[in-house]
Amino acid sequence: MSRGLGDVYKRQPQYYVLVRGNASKRGNLDANRRLAESRAQAAAEYLIEKGIHPNRMHVVGSDPTGETSVSFVLGEAPF
Repeated sequence: MSRGLGDVYKRQPQYYVLVRGNASKRGNLDANRRLAESRAQAAAEYLIEKGIHPNRMHVVGSDPTGETSVSFVLGEAPF
């Protein structure tokens, strides 16, 4: 986990985290969607291990964007 994300989360308990997995546009669309969801879930499990409560997270896999990454968005309301 980014040290910054964990620090912000601990100092701002009203924040929620959106965990979004991304996948490449190459290949099968359904397979890429599953891959994006899997990436997001793996990142969420890591955040849970680091102390972020699962009720304060929303985990999604996005439609393939061409990026192969996971992004995090902090907000003050549930996503």
